[in-house]
Amino acid sequence: MRVSVHNIEEPSPGHFYWPDIDVDLTEAIIQNPGEFPLSAS
Repeated sequence: MRVSVHNIEEPSPGHFYWPDIDVDLTEAIIQNPGEFPLSAS
């Protein structure tokens, strides 16, 4: 399966936002996902 990610914003260094699905990620989460439990609000 091939997945493409488009329309990513970097509002500040190391902070990424994907407005199409309202997702915020930090560089730390991307590099170490096991250290951050999944949650939704």
